[in-house]
Amino acid sequence: MNWVMGRTFPDDVPQVRSIQGAAAEAQSSADAAASTASNAWAFALAALALAVIYPFLKRVFVLPQAWLGVAFGFGIPMAFAAHQNTVVPLAWVLLVANVFWAIAYDTEYAMVDREDDRKLGLKSSAILFGRFDVAAVMICHALFLVCLVHVGLRAQLGVGYFTGLVLA
Repeated sequence: MNWVMGRTFPDDVPQVRSIQGAAAEAQSSADAAASTASNAWAFALAALALAVIYPFLKRVFVLPQAWLGVAFGFGIPMAFAAHQNTVVPLAWVLLVANVFWAIAYDTEYAMVDREDDRKLGLKSSAILFGRFDVAAVMICHALFLVCLVHVGLRAQLGVGYFTGLVLA
């Protein structure tokens, strides 16, 4: 006999079997989520450390924009760990692409603050790249696109993907 919603039913009633099956599926999903979550938790803790450390790097690291790219992009391997319970090589290529993108866009912002950063003794990619800052930004954008082309080829993405890259 089984108790369902305030009533007792014999085991052979179809609704009881259906509810028991749903409960077993829910338990299985919860177990899978817990094991996946344990793998993703390691990445979540690393991401937290990356995010906490970033604001202090302009005082000690000449390329804080690279750290920013890792911190912002660490959700990529974390998502793979949570979804697939492993981090495939393409996830790391996407992370590298994100680093190049962050260096490119944040260097553009840093170019505006370059003189103030120098006065304050801060470090940035704009100071590091100096008079080659525009070329460095363009190289980072190009490397970002190279990474995305590599991902598209390896993942066998279609014409729509590559059309989007060309249009971007």
